[in-house]
Amino acid sequence: MVKKWQRHTDLLEDEVINKLREMSFLGTQKKTGLHYQKQVEILKKFMKPFEANWKRERKMKSFSLGMDGHSFSGHDMALTVTNLTIPKVISILPSDKKKDIDHFLINIPSEVKSKIDAVCIDMSAGYKSSLKKHLPNSKVVIDHFHIIQDANKRIDEERCIANEMLKTKAPKKLFLMNKENLTDKQQELIKRWFKKLPDVAVLWFFKEALREMYSSKTREVAQRRLDVIISGLYKQRSKTTSDWAKTLERWYDTILNYFDYRITNGYTEGMHTKFKLLKRLGYGFKNKEVYIRKMALACLPWIVFLPR
Repeated sequence: MVKKWQRHTDLLEDEVINKLREMSFLGTQKKTGLHYQKQVEILKKFMKPFEANWKRERKMKSFSLGMDGHSFSGHDMALTVTNLTIPKVISILPSDKKKDIDHFLINIPSEVKSKIDAVCIDMSAGYKSSLKKHLPNSKVVIDHFHIIQDANKRIDEERCIANEMLKTKAPKKLFLMNKENLTDKQQELIKRWFKKLPDVAVLWFFKEALREMYSSKTREVAQRRLDVIISGLYKQRSKTTSDWAKTLERWYDTILNYFDYRITNGYTEGMHTKFKLLKRLGYGFKNKEVYIRKMALACLPWIVFLPR
């Protein structure tokens, strides 16, 4: 039934919301007949993405948070906050800047703050300083994917420098592969390249040592391995390896905290993959607020419509 001054039924609004979870605005328009602006009005009515819902967390004894940025457009970032224990998306912040992170953390209810055991982040000093200030009793864990990603980035930078100086064409993909994934032929090939590019070889072996560290069963074993890696990097006596050692020292405790909590941002990254798919289906977004509301809608596992 259409209420007074209302141009469409509540049932149609419910259908629009359900369609927008998995479809673009254009696709939803074809299914429902409502144009973009009317869909946005309905979306804003239903979704308030900046307001975190802590209802389930209040009932939990403890849980871990995930915080990871993703691109809205180019270098314009948004920040996804997740509960890694359940898991679920808690909120999508309008940026990954300190002011927005601080605002979010300040507004976490005190009874919820006390239940946050750990927070998984990437290698961002901004995240770390905000968490230390507003969640002093929660441990910060660096996602080990980012530690290995950083290692691969250093290897590739050294490969590019060597290619330019020696006029070689060392292939990128080969040096970014994990040791156990190399075929016999690739193992022979990489050994030949190591003879030509010894500096790249050094970085590659330390990257594999880091990967081996992450297979440690206890924090104590991991700490001994990390100490050996850092010491070994310094012993190479080059700026490249010394800079890497300093980075590992700077994140030392947060790297080792992984072995106490065993959390990663895999779930958060999975949601980002879904966001990218929805962006492609919608041919991108121009309005960031609309984008965040639509992505927040897509995160809901189900939607229950209560009587109005």
